[in-house]
Amino acid sequence: MGKLTVVFLVLGVGTVYLLTLPLGIGFGDSGTMAAAAVSLGIPHPPGFPAYVMLGHLFSLLPLGPLLWRLQLLSVLGAVGTVFVVYKISRSLPAAFLTAFFYGFWSQAGNVESYSLTFLAVFTLIWLAQSRLAGWLLGIILGLTAGFNPIGVVVIPVILYLFKLSKKTLIIFITAVPVAVLVYAYLPLRAVAHPFLNWGDPQTLPALIKHLTGGGLNISSSTVINGFTVSVRWFFDAWARFGLLAYSQLTPVVLGLSFLGMINLWQKQRRHFWLWTILLITNLTLAGIYISGNRDIWLIIGLTVLVIFAAEGIKRLGRWGTAVGIIALAIVVWISAPKILVRAKTDIAGQYLADLYRDLPENSILIGGGETFNALTLYAREAAKIRPDVIPVEMTIFYGQEWYRNNIKYQISNIKITNQNAKYADDLEFSRVLEDFAMKNSGRPVFVTGYLLTQPVYANSLQPAYVPQNFRLRQKGLVYQLAKTDALPVELENYPADWKIDSYQESNYRKALGLITTEYAFALEKTGDYFLRLGEEKAAFDRFARAARVNSQYFDQNRLREKIARTTNPSAVPSER
Repeated sequence: MGKLTVVFLVLGVGTVYLLTLPLGIGFGDSGTMAAAAVSLGIPHPPGFPAYVMLGHLFSLLPLGPLLWRLQLLSVLGAVGTVFVVYKISRSLPAAFLTAFFYGFWSQAGNVESYSLTFLAVFTLIWLAQSRLAGWLLGIILGLTAGFNPIGVVVIPVILYLFKLSKKTLIIFITAVPVAVLVYAYLPLRAVAHPFLNWGDPQTLPALIKHLTGGGLNISSSTVINGFTVSVRWFFDAWARFGLLAYSQLTPVVLGLSFLGMINLWQKQRRHFWLWTILLITNLTLAGIYISGNRDIWLIIGLTVLVIFAAEGIKRLGRWGTAVGIIALAIVVWISAPKILVRAKTDIAGQYLADLYRDLPENSILIGGGETFNALTLYAREAAKIRPDVIPVEMTIFYGQEWYRNNIKYQISNIKITNQNAKYADDLEFSRVLEDFAMKNSGRPVFVTGYLLTQPVYANSLQPAYVPQNFRLRQKGLVYQLAKTDALPVELENYPADWKIDSYQESNYRKALGLITTEYAFALEKTGDYFLRLGEEKAAFDRFARAARVNSQYFDQNRLREKIARTTNPSAVPSER
């Protein structure tokens, strides 16, 4: 019966995950991670080398489309974690609760390192309670460090289980060289100058900077990322965890968790402290290191609550299974609609197709923001969409010499002046952008609407790029830098807020909000362009698509008025 249960669990959960995979690449860092895996590049700090190398092997499998292969890696990591939770808890309802609470389910099909990290953390804890040799545990711990830094949450648990014993010493003596070998990938690969080569960590100082978050540690009045001693942010992380637990696990599961904690305290205090230490470590790390991915880090703590809930189910005796099934039904009812929305839409793919469609050969496409960078890296290095087009994330180009050097190394005949940003005035960014465009005038140069509407400086109201020596010529969703023969472009700031319901994670919700707003904004401006040319049918198509791309777009009334002015307003054209 036990083996049949495991088969049912693995096949059932795996099938659901495969049936609810997103149609396109996800938001946040998914595009960057996919690009790194396919091209063996070096993503943002700390580089995630174990994931990149394993992801590359999966990208070579002779199975299905490339994106599906990369998603499959996350599916296997998630299914493996569910299996380990079942072995730990001996509770089928708890295993299914883990599988289908929103945060965990959302990562099962995401091209990221988190599912594998969860698998490594919980597998290490599971095996640590057996008689497994210390050197084997050390190998797993070293590999865990290569998936994602959040894996360090397991270290206090190991110290609790083995104290300062000989086995503890063996574990760490083994883990350190394994982690060093895994991270040796970064300088060895950087020597080859891949297109995605964050920080170019060839030298020891560059490698140390990369491993410690170089370029990502930010603390300002508007942005904070990295280590902080802020009491406010520390307690904000705990409050965020409480909100996620309430909204994703529901009060029913939380009640079972509380009951389970009491049960473990009374009957298995060692296990009580094991899971409590993991939970507190997870919350503490999320509080002292602020990251846009904090919600995903906290999935480890949420899974601990589910393991506690398994004990609560057992304490209820014959009523426990019924209560567990009710809890599972509520959790799935909350999670499934959001997951299904993501499974049916591909805004990123539509945006990339429209972004590149009208660009001439050998263009330079200049944009800004993490979403632009991730999606264009994915298009170039993974999906191979218009590899002739050179994407340039201008905010990194503006401030990082390694980025400029890497573009120069990769692209023949491209001209770049290596001058670091001085932040002298609000127009310095515009001058750097135009200097780059003028030096490469032999190639068509385009900018996205993001740079023309969003500030690059903190607390600035001025758009990042204000044309000085160029005029803008509309070209699909983007604007070509031109000296003459350019129709005037009417631009305005993006809306201050938006409502996106398909993500709960704050960073993904922000990324989706930005891209759908930019996409809809660009479509509307393209419609305006066609109106000025007298092409009403083409204008109507863009206005209607703008309304569909983001139903919360900032001025639906104005869009409806524009649609009404065009031909055939009663018919809504299908997406191209």
